Amino acid sequence: MTDKIFVLDGSRDMHVNNTLCVLGEIQELRPIDVNVSYDSNFLDKYIARSLLPTGQVDVRALVGNLMRNDFFANEKYSEGKIILLDHDLASPEENVDWGFGTRFPFDNSLGYVVASTHRAEDEAHFRDILRHEIGHMFGAPSKSRANLEYTLGPHCRNQGCVMQQKVSVEDGINYARMRERMNLPAYCQQCSRDIRGFSVR
Repeated sequence: MTDKIFVLDGSRDMHVNNTLCVLGEIQELRPIDVNVSYDSNFLDKYIARSLLPTGQVDVRALVGNLMRNDFFANEKYSEGKIILLDHDLASPEENVDWGFGTRFPFDNSLGYVVASTHRAEDEAHFRDILRHEIGHMFGAPSKSRANLEYTLGPHCRNQGCVMQQKVSVEDGINYARMRERMNLPAYCQQCSRDIRGFSVR
């Protein structure tokens, strides 16, 4: 079975090709079909409805607003949605005052990934942000594994794996630079296996 991914490109800072590059890496692990919408005007109105007084986007509000759109609530419900923004992200409901990106899972759906370029140092760093969140979309790391750490959800402990959790901007940038310098694969063997074996329930 081929998973379907719908990309909403609302970013003017980092080209959507970064996302397509990352999805190409996923396609090496499992079959996916990708559809990209370049209509940033469509996304702009949902971003405007989700802005906080700080100028950040409330990611939970954004996803909630998008889910009320019939296109996403019905026809595209089961597809994975990847939303690219240039705005900084926050989630006041969860006391999270910033984030590189996040994933929202839903029953019988791949759910939503929201990724922001706002704190990304460069394209290599942004690709790692995308790899991390899209990895979560496809079940990496599996909660059944023993070698996990739990910081804002389960994360991989394997050195060099993009599914490690970095909780500061500096740590995220340095880790992305190290991974690029060493030309490391995105996912460790365990996370690659998790992505291959993932199924939407």
